[in-house]
Amino acid sequence: RCKRREQSVSDHKAQGVSALHAQNLVMQFGGLKAVNDFTLDVRAGMIFGLIGPNGAGKTTSIRILLDLLRPTSGQAMIFGYDCQRDGLAARAKVGYLPSELGREPVATAWRVACSL
Repeated sequence: RCKRREQSVSDHKAQGVSALHAQNLVMQFGGLKAVNDFTLDVRAGMIFGLIGPNGAGKTTSIRILLDLLRPTSGQAMIFGYDCQRDGLAARAKVGYLPSELGREPVATAWRVACSL
């Protein structure tokens, strides 16, 4: 089991902190709005999945949350850390496993996260 991450989630859960909070995120590339008024609140300890058709803005939203892209407008926070002002601290609280990352095909996301 991955004890370090479990303890961190337990601490935030006890404090009532949102694991993920996005408020009115907008990401525009020229005339194309890739993300339009995205708002979400995921409490610590919840299991959450972001699903939708290709081109719906899922990857763009995740990249905003990881401070890999700066939104046109809106705010995002991970465990209380502002994703744009405290991007490094926010990223330290999450794991991101993109589908294009070449890993062994039978490795689960949990197994990869615990091996870091």
